[in-house]
Amino acid sequence: RLWIKDYKQFSSPTVKQQYAKLCSVIGIVINIALFSLKFLCGIISGSTAIVADGFNNLADVITTALSFLGFIMAGIGAGKHHPFGHGRYEWLMSIFSSVAVMAMGITLAKSSIQSIKSPEAVNFNILVCIILLCSIAAKFYMFLYNKRIGKAINSSAMRATATDSVSDLLSTTAILIALLVETITGWKIDGWCGLLVSIFIVFSGFKSVAETMERILGQAADEEVVTRIKEMAKEYPLISEVNDLIIHDYGLGHIVISMHIFGTKEVERQALNDIAHEIEYDLYLDM
Repeated sequence: RLWIKDYKQFSSPTVKQQYAKLCSVIGIVINIALFSLKFLCGIISGSTAIVADGFNNLADVITTALSFLGFIMAGIGAGKHHPFGHGRYEWLMSIFSSVAVMAMGITLAKSSIQSIKSPEAVNFNILVCIILLCSIAAKFYMFLYNKRIGKAINSSAMRATATDSVSDLLSTTAILIALLVETITGWKIDGWCGLLVSIFIVFSGFKSVAETMERILGQAADEEVVTRIKEMAKEYPLISEVNDLIIHDYGLGHIVISMHIFGTKEVERQALNDIAHEIEYDLYLDM
């Protein structure tokens, strides 16, 4: 309400972009705070797993920052050489950030393997426990707002961020349990937990690259969108059939579609042309 004008107009590309920017800033701030706390906590306690989990949050900062930059570049709009806008900059930034995340995960895996070979005792105390619990609560909050806003603006990127927040929550919970187990039983499994978190980071980066490449190569449109477009065209009684629907996604809500409409036998060509323009306007207003 404070930062987004017309914040209830979820169908507007401008409002979608403002929501994406605001949520990106919130994600960056929270993840920087979590990284700082976990890194300090990991150094104090001597836990490789906590340090790895902290760098997982730093990876989230990198991906979110690059996504934020992508949203800004995507909002440049159409130009002489790019008549369909610059929305796909967001996808390119996503690939760069995902590769950076994978590289970070590989580096942390090497450190974790070294910790497995030469395990050291972990200094687990109430401060470490409180920081990890705060991290779990923060990621749960991020899951809630990303899921809610992602659903409101129909953003697959924000829904993916919500899912990633759940994964981070679970990994931090696993580390907390591992530290408790080591404190109670003496089993040194900290390095193994760090390795698991590192593998998760690499897998998340690879998954993100695969999803982005699928969009660049031409991902099939949502069935709900296809159905809605056809239904709107068929609302006109003089339209008998709709086929050859093609949908091109240029990013940031900029979608170009084309389709063939067929009229009933009694409709004249000029009337069909007029209906086509009305359908275009209806789609523009509704979607």
